[in-house]
Amino acid sequence: MGPELVELERALLAELDSRRFLRLLVESVSRLFRAVCGVWLVHDGDTLVEHITTAPRSFPADPMPFGEGVAGSCATARRGLLVNEYPASSLALSRYVRLHIRHSMAHPLLMGDELLGVLSMSRYGDDKAPFTAEEFASVERLAGFAALALRNARLYDEAVRRRGQAGVMAELGPENAPNACNDCHRDPSPAWAA
Repeated sequence: MGPELVELERALLAELDSRRFLRLLVESVSRLFRAVCGVWLVHDGDTLVEHITTAPRSFPADPMPFGEGVAGSCATARRGLLVNEYPASSLALSRYVRLHIRHSMAHPLLMGDELLGVLSMSRYGDDKAPFTAEEFASVERLAGFAALALRNARLYDEAVRRRGQAGVMAELGPENAPNACNDCHRDPSPAWAA
């Protein structure tokens, strides 16, 4: 898995568009590790919202409070969690057991002390192999790169948004620029949160 992982890390760091970055991340991780992959982003400080997954509409899209399930517990602990034999785990949630999740792991997306989200992976079906310690370590390393790349994408999105605002203000002229600036700040949600 070594060369494929290095190539993926390079590709992630090179991608500045947050939507393309997240799609590249989940699709590549899913393919490399033969698992369903999702990225949960922090919302309101103590809740995770699944932002993208390789299995849309297959799993409940309900927000995940910190401390609940594998992803929420990973967010609280701020460390990776490996849960093979998910149905027997104390972290198992009935809504995922009903969907035949067999094995699960999650790693936090951390930039210093800031939790950006959680990278989660699941294998479902009784015939699926458990995650190995090597896979767990590889995804942990990848989560570090992914957090850095996600931060870069967020900064790029913000720069693009501000450049657009500056262009609008320049077109309106100095006499109308203060009103345009106020209008620009009414939508506080950055592109990566869409």
